[in-house]
Amino acid sequence: ACTPLPPAPVRPLRRGGGYVCPVTLTRDTKNGEVRVVSEGFYEATVCLSTGALTRLASTPQVRGTFAEPPVELIHRAFDRPNVWRRPTDNDICPGSRSYAAQWKRHGLDRMEPSSFRADVDTQALTVICRCAFEPGPPDASGGACIGGGETYSDSGHRCWKAHVMHTVEYSFQRDRVSVGVTMAVSDSNRDEADRLKSWPRVGVSLELAAAVGQVGTTYLGEGPHECYPDRRAAAHRGIHA
Repeated sequence: ACTPLPPAPVRPLRRGGGYVCPVTLTRDTKNGEVRVVSEGFYEATVCLSTGALTRLASTPQVRGTFAEPPVELIHRAFDRPNVWRRPTDNDICPGSRSYAAQWKRHGLDRMEPSSFRADVDTQALTVICRCAFEPGPPDASGGACIGGGETYSDSGHRCWKAHVMHTVEYSFQRDRVSVGVTMAVSDSNRDEADRLKSWPRVGVSLELAAAVGQVGTTYLGEGPHECYPDRRAAAHRGIHA
């Protein structure tokens, strides 16, 4: 059911006519997040410890004294760099040639946040989160742990330790949210023989809710199904719903 709202406040006029729709950005230090409201367009929440956009909802404009409920657009937010995928048969082979074994020894299947820094500008309506990720403790089959998630390689050297600096920059405007993501990988092992020659994946994953179709959401990219670069011509690049 629709909930009646009090009369809307008088909005400032834009030069040349029309109304200015205000955008408010509030930092919640208790919960470690930032909440953004653009009246009649969207509501958003950013987790400062991981840089994740944990909530994005479309808010229809108020018509008269009634307003429709927000439409939630995110099913699962990206909360860490995505540098892991399920190994294929080609990745799994005996001995030191196994990419899957190398990935696990180097900790790419268990990346955890180790430190973070967040810069919030309530005037410019921007949020910049810098989060460092390192591998957590290995499992029983991951090799001989020597502390801090590091293990020994087949050649007896200390493994390269994955360290990913994940930076997410948000810019909030009246009718849009701009997101920029960069990932920097540092190498703690100078032994060229024990460095990774292949990565399972580098990027981020964001699962959208089924309700995105209600607000006419589209994207520019390869589709309309899940696509990888090796699909080549089978992936159609364009605007997909």
